[in-house]
Amino acid sequence: MSFSTITESIKNLSDIINKIAPIEKVYLIGPIENSDVKNIDFNKNDLIFYIDGGLNFYRQYFTNPAEIPLEREIFIGDGDSVNSQGQQHLDKVAHTLLPTDKSYSDLEAALMAIEKSFANAEACSLQAINFLGGRQDHHFANILSFYKALSRKLNIKNIEVDNRMTIINTGSYCFRYHGSISLFTFDEAKVSITGQAKYLLENQTLSSFSSHGLSNVVDGDVEITTDKVLILFRNEV
Repeated sequence: MSFSTITESIKNLSDIINKIAPIEKVYLIGPIENSDVKNIDFNKNDLIFYIDGGLNFYRQYFTNPAEIPLEREIFIGDGDSVNSQGQQHLDKVAHTLLPTDKSYSDLEAALMAIEKSFANAEACSLQAINFLGGRQDHHFANILSFYKALSRKLNIKNIEVDNRMTIINTGSYCFRYHGSISLFTFDEAKVSITGQAKYLLENQTLSSFSSHGLSNVVDGDVEITTDKVLILFRNEV
């Protein structure tokens, strides 16, 4: 199989994605088996991206695997973390093999392809599975890639990561949780927090690279409004 340059990869993936519109939700399956996400119901307008070693978990997180059309499954990666089990599924799905030596991650390549494909489409939601934990540098690089994607005005509402983190796009984000949360940003943001939270904010500045948003406590429904991308952690107690 031939390897693709990043430009070729983005174009190839964008062409594939554009052929299967509409898309309501995108699932990114990563290589780190460290997620508590289970029992997902795949809907006919969803799309699955297997990011390199994510192929090792082919259809494992879905309750209705037999109902997933092959044309709504895509693999992208250099193959360095795909095991023998994952290799069995490689030829089943549309795939783009990337070079091992490159200046971007497999995840970032997938996000760039999604950005290009969704530029003029209706915003959809994105759920990322198996991207937290493992090697700390990979863990941090994944967070940076998600943040960067939304900062580039990726046409995605928010990015849910392993049920433990949300990359919040500009606008309003509503959720229900019971426990400790923390908010961070790489860009100074105007933030409001309303609802069942111990520390409420009303259009206050959240400084970039600051611990200002560390350890709030919520007990029910909360709404966060922001003019910049935020990282929300749901902290395990």
